[in-house]
Amino acid sequence: NIAKIVKKLEEAGANLIGLACNTSYSPRIYNVIEEELNRLNSQVTLIHMPRETCKHIEENYPNYRRIGLMSTNGTYKSGLYKNLLEQFGFEVIIPDFDFQDNIIHRMIYDKEIGLKAAPNKKSLELEALLHRALSFFEQNKTDAIILGCTELSLLLKDKFVNNMLIVDPTEILAVALIREANVLTV
Repeated sequence: NIAKIVKKLEEAGANLIGLACNTSYSPRIYNVIEEELNRLNSQVTLIHMPRETCKHIEENYPNYRRIGLMSTNGTYKSGLYKNLLEQFGFEVIIPDFDFQDNIIHRMIYDKEIGLKAAPNKKSLELEALLHRALSFFEQNKTDAIILGCTELSLLLKDKFVNNMLIVDPTEILAVALIREANVLTV
């Protein structure tokens, strides 16, 4: 249970926490975490990684309006980023579910070539899937792509690919945690 782990961290002295898993922020999961933390009288501050990601794009790339998402099927189906991005006024670029499942999700979860199965092993098949995914976003004139799964940053390390900004929420979360930690200590 994520809330119990957060509470243990709080008992160990943490007062600021970020969850480095995009899917954990989907409302069906995140709302339960918040309710459980309230029930446990937690005083910890949770940084909302997807919201920070949207703010980061808005503040640092104001002319970028067409934002793509590469994520697991869980994050895709939850509508988490789609809803947040739309609230921020962005146009959301996502593939249909068949493409999502057979190309993007497969890059992450395929038992043979997926990043979760073999995080340090790049295969030609994985590279081909990545090329197809990036081509989809490029053809749809995407300004930026959010890496909506932490493992994807193992595959896409460049800041720009084919003139599209690559946005790593875990990196943004780390910066937000530092920023908020500095606020708490002042």
